[in-house]
Amino acid sequence: MAERSFKKEVQKLRLGEGDEFHGEGILAVTKALLQSGVSYVAGYQGAPISHLMDVLTDANDILEDLGVHFEHSASEATAAATLAASVHYPLRGAVTFKSTVGTNVASDALANLASGGVTGGALIIVGEDYGEGSSIMQERSHAFAMKSQMWLLDPRPNLPSIVRAVEQGFALSEASNTPVMLELRIRACHVHGRFRAKNNVRPPFSLKDAIEHPVRDVSRIVLPPSSYLHEQEKIQKRWPAAQQFIRRHALNEFFAEDSQTFGIILQGGMYNTTVRALELLGLSDVFGNTQMPLYVLNVTYPLVEEEVLRFCASKRAVLLIEEGQPDFLEQNLHSILRKAGLDTKVHGKDLLPMAGEYTAAVVIHGILKFIEAQAPHRIDRERLPTVVRPAPPKPPALQKLDREIHARPPSFCTGCPERPIFTAMKLVERELGPHHVSCDIGCHLFSILPPFNIGATTMGYGLGWAGAAAFNTRETGRRTISVMGDGGFWHNGLTSGVGNAVFNQNDSVLVVVDNAYTAATGGQDILSSQAANPIRTTRLSIADAVRGVGVKWVRTITRTYDVAAMRDVLREALTTREKGPKVIVAQSECMLNRQRREEPQLRKSAAEGQRVVRERFGVDADTCTGDHSCIRLSGCPSLTIRENPDPLRLDPVATVIDSCVGCGLCGEVAHAAVLCPSFFRTEVISNPTAWERFKSRLRTAVIIYLQKRLYNPPILSCLWGSQSWLPPASAGAPASHLPQPPTPAPSPHFSRPLTVAILAMGGEGGGVLADWLLDVAEHAGYYAQTTSIPGVAQRTGSTIYYLEMFPEDAARAAGKEPVLALMPVPGELDLAIASELMEAGRAIQRGFVTPDRTTLIASTHRVYSMTERTAIGDARVDDATLLDAGRAAAKNFVHADFAAIARESGSVISAALFGALAATRALPFERAQFEDAIRRGGVGVDPSLRAFAAGCVAQASLPVKPPAARDILQAGIERVTDYQDARYAAEYLDLLEPIRALGDSTLLDETARYLALWMSYEDAIRVADLKTRAARFDRVHRESRAGAAQLVQINDYVYPRIGELADILPARLGEWLLRVGWARRIVERFTRRGKIVETTSLRGFLRLYAVAAMRPWRRKSLRYQREHRRIREWLALIPQVAAEDIALAREVAECPRLIKGYGDTHVNGMRNFDALMSALPTLRRTDDAPAQLKKLREAALADDTGQKLAEALNAAARS
Repeated sequence: MAERSFKKEVQKLRLGEGDEFHGEGILAVTKALLQSGVSYVAGYQGAPISHLMDVLTDANDILEDLGVHFEHSASEATAAATLAASVHYPLRGAVTFKSTVGTNVASDALANLASGGVTGGALIIVGEDYGEGSSIMQERSHAFAMKSQMWLLDPRPNLPSIVRAVEQGFALSEASNTPVMLELRIRACHVHGRFRAKNNVRPPFSLKDAIEHPVRDVSRIVLPPSSYLHEQEKIQKRWPAAQQFIRRHALNEFFAEDSQTFGIILQGGMYNTTVRALELLGLSDVFGNTQMPLYVLNVTYPLVEEEVLRFCASKRAVLLIEEGQPDFLEQNLHSILRKAGLDTKVHGKDLLPMAGEYTAAVVIHGILKFIEAQAPHRIDRERLPTVVRPAPPKPPALQKLDREIHARPPSFCTGCPERPIFTAMKLVERELGPHHVSCDIGCHLFSILPPFNIGATTMGYGLGWAGAAAFNTRETGRRTISVMGDGGFWHNGLTSGVGNAVFNQNDSVLVVVDNAYTAATGGQDILSSQAANPIRTTRLSIADAVRGVGVKWVRTITRTYDVAAMRDVLREALTTREKGPKVIVAQSECMLNRQRREEPQLRKSAAEGQRVVRERFGVDADTCTGDHSCIRLSGCPSLTIRENPDPLRLDPVATVIDSCVGCGLCGEVAHAAVLCPSFFRTEVISNPTAWERFKSRLRTAVIIYLQKRLYNPPILSCLWGSQSWLPPASAGAPASHLPQPPTPAPSPHFSRPLTVAILAMGGEGGGVLADWLLDVAEHAGYYAQTTSIPGVAQRTGSTIYYLEMFPEDAARAAGKEPVLALMPVPGELDLAIASELMEAGRAIQRGFVTPDRTTLIASTHRVYSMTERTAIGDARVDDATLLDAGRAAAKNFVHADFAAIARESGSVISAALFGALAATRALPFERAQFEDAIRRGGVGVDPSLRAFAAGCVAQASLPVKPPAARDILQAGIERVTDYQDARYAAEYLDLLEPIRALGDSTLLDETARYLALWMSYEDAIRVADLKTRAARFDRVHRESRAGAAQLVQINDYVYPRIGELADILPARLGEWLLRVGWARRIVERFTRRGKIVETTSLRGFLRLYAVAAMRPWRRKSLRYQREHRRIREWLALIPQVAAEDIALAREVAECPRLIKGYGDTHVNGMRNFDALMSALPTLRRTDDAPAQLKKLREAALADDTGQKLAEALNAAARS
């Protein structure tokens, strides 16, 4: 099941002669193949041509009607070998894969194909994954073309040129008996445009004809002596034939050839970027009417000497724009010119970078240097584009922004079943120490990034285990771990990895990630997919395959979300005495595909009155520690952070957002790692049975009765009977304000296109927004073009959807179509739309937003980066910094929480942003035109229109001010009263009295904060109390968004370990339980694992209710005695230190911030607190003690291993 369906779009493949085709680059390639009479197509998926494979799959009926055979190949080598059908027969064949990784795999077959040559046209369509967003090493396909002598096409990145390249590529192949490579850059694959279609052509010579009338030509087979003759044929026959065809059919193009005595030679794929650069330098117009001679190499190999000499003969200098390295074309060009005796100066990598993507900014800089050297008078320095002007001093707001922007690389999707595998590895690492981990190609490679930081190398697809082959030594019993995906397993891993390990008796561990698809490339089926496929064989067993090769130790985990089971089997594999290769098959279906398959079925079942259960997870903010260990161990995009509702606690709490798919990993992690008991699972039951409704009414009645009886003390609202010593209450800040109305956009200047960039992340509908905007423009009579790098955004990374539009009537008047660019140019953007506030900051940082031109529309909500989410404390970027930057950078800045607007409308953020865009009048379209585009989309029309309307009139939120000192003290009183009773609050005030007497309000504030938090330490009584409250039941019901007819069941993850049980027992009994071995062992048998309590059931509620009812006896508990002894020691220390250094006393008052939560989190925090208190006597003798103690506290909050604190303590000791 591919991640995207093209069932609707493939109907365009039926268009005939003269019809106008609108669509994406990969769809145009497919149409061109059919127009060219292709007989067979094969390939292996991989960005950026994965969607080409998906299009071909969805168009299989159309292909079969034309007699075209299509198959998903087992690998790129298999695909390339498929072209053998064109060696002897006049069959046109095409294969496609990702370059250069796919070309590496296919190189053996391609070399043999190119050696013997072909009779029918053979076209290799390679998707160049180069530059921004690339997922592979940066190399060029050019080297493969040169090595095996295959012709390389690099057409201009517009649909007519791409279609012509496909058609002429077949003809060139046949004319020269040589396979042809067609190189498509990633943006060209996804560019949206138009061209005039032709009729599809049924192959005149069919596969049936070839099968029934076989022929063979020994001279085409690569075997001596023919192989020696092939090399001569390449030079003497095929090369001249290719050059003659290229010249005769004008595959390369000349523009303004004799207009100057200097010119530019460029790859065809760089044409649009080059024309845009010339346009901005005043040397071309939007239609490509250039004042600079251009020689466009739509064929980059071979170069045609006659054309090169013709262009350069009248030029004293040329600039070669050749993206990528090495400089193959530049070397070739030098050779041609010098052999011909021409002294034309060749510039290239001396003015342009040797490596890296040639963005518009890079090309503008290079061309400007060239023109300044050749004809400086042609440059109007007063009108230079922003990107090459000297940068003005940055305002303070933008200087601060540069320090705050975080990277946002792609990562595992929400609910990804691969994430728990690496969570289990982290837990095993805690027990057994680190292991060498060899990685593979696939989604699982995201493990090398935070928060997992697992993986040392990746050698290629299916080569994960082979990458660890050298570590096969008897000198150590420690084993390595290798990871391989199911796609890589069937591609190459079964032989290169598993077979090799068996043959060499390797004693190491392989984890095969079996998610039933090639998920990284878009969710295509493979041999082990579980879905029935009418045209492919599926449902084969990976475990059976490895056993068949000879692996004896094989374990299968059928649910990777069971983190404890995954951890245990990993531990077993790493510690068992059994020698030999060990394979763990970790199975769970790719969540993206599972959601696509199940969600429509569930909606249909619910609508038909069938019982349907929807699961969702949540976090109780009042029991969350703010330590964020759960995020560091799972990294789920749906598990993020939010403002702490408790005014005393500074650190944000974890929260589960609406994108949660109910995989359960967060709860499983909390169980396996023994984290805080804040996680819960809700089950929302639609169409419950009569018995379920009866039980629910009975349970609810009993629970409500008990909740009313539960001890809830009144809040003490006075301080020693008087509040006169408190600072006066301050006026609150307004919650929101209306944004300034945007300045209406001026009438567009039709000498240039309108430019729009949409900065978004996966799942936010950036592609939908781009499609809507494209639809508006085309229906309003505009040429419109969009490009994107969708694979990055798909997996939660940030990416840019870029759109340009130009009015058709202006183009008709000029008699030419505009040349539209494929990427934004810094300083040349009319409109930037950011789906999130950090993405707005990123647009500003990259120079896309300028005060003279750009309207910036941004949602003020935050999707926190991994750095922000995983910090032990609070590492969030200040929203005010991002908002100030937006105001300083943009001409018009429209900002509101469009995510909340969309949520309230039951829609997605793209619809709310679309409404905001319509309201700005930044584009020359009316509101009705925007609404019509939504209607034409046909999906979620009504909620999208509601969100659109709300987005038009959005309000902008202001940050909430922190609580004043009065609020902190009052909040402390309320907290400890709620925790225990009014007498406990009086004790709290008595403990604060010596601190108040010191007369330092800051010291009092922080001591009051942390004393209240420490006195209300989290124990089992507190957890049970909070989880059984009526207010909590109401909140969970609201968060689950259950309807009146639906039932909600709450299941809580709790961890009653022996330590937590001993804590709430009377002190002597608790100490006895922890001290006496036999008693401890008996209790541990029942408390070793966490438990899931159904809190909405009578049994579950009563268990928690009984624990909560122990609150009156808390003062006698073991934990109470221990905590209060430490509290009094800390409080006694503060006045002593204050007498010497009030600043140091303030830092001491803040040290309890390290003490949080439950279990191991609490133990680690207390250990760090004790380490700081132990270092304090030494620090007190230094001049900068406050700064050093603060530094130590920050080090303790920097990581949960204690390593950074240890390093900081050592550094402090040395100083």
